Amino acid sequence: MVNFYKWTASNEQLFGLDLAKARDLVVECFYTAQKDKFQALKEKAGIPSSEKDVYDSITVMVRLAFVEVEGDFQQPTKEKLLKVVDFLNAREVMWGTPRDVVEHNKAQMLKVVNKLR
Repeated sequence: MVNFYKWTASNEQLFGLDLAKARDLVVECFYTAQKDKFQALKEKAGIPSSEKDVYDSITVMVRLAFVEVEGDFQQPTKEKLLKVVDFLNAREVMWGTPRDVVEHNKAQMLKVVNKLR
């Protein structure tokens, strides 16, 4: 059985927030929510599924989300981060992630991005 997890941004994580740190928190949130699903898919496909392998795959997924919204993973903007959040949340819904997890995590990611100036 695949579990999905809610992620919450801590005050420490929001301290000194800049665009790169916000992007990394989006990766962390998406990883927290989807790690079990990605690991199960990797295991089913017979490919390496260590925690690092799963984290790397999720980072690639976030990178691809930046490509989809015509953004730059290395130099994110607030506008593109918001679009990436929407893109990733749409994927989660499409993959069958429970609605309460999707909504909670989206609210947390928006909390992060909206904290940016």
